Amino acid sequence: MRFKQTDVLMLNGEKATRLLSRVAEHMHHPIRRLRTRLILTSL
Repeated sequence: MRFKQTDVLMLNGEKATRLLSRVAEHMHHPIRRLRTRLILTSL
């Protein structure tokens, strides 16, 4: 069974950076956390 994506959150710039940094603190998977840190350091 496939789920349709109905709600999409679109953020740009400073709001996206703030949200990503807040979410990164709660990520438990090490690869995802590392990828998030790399994205944040490149901004």
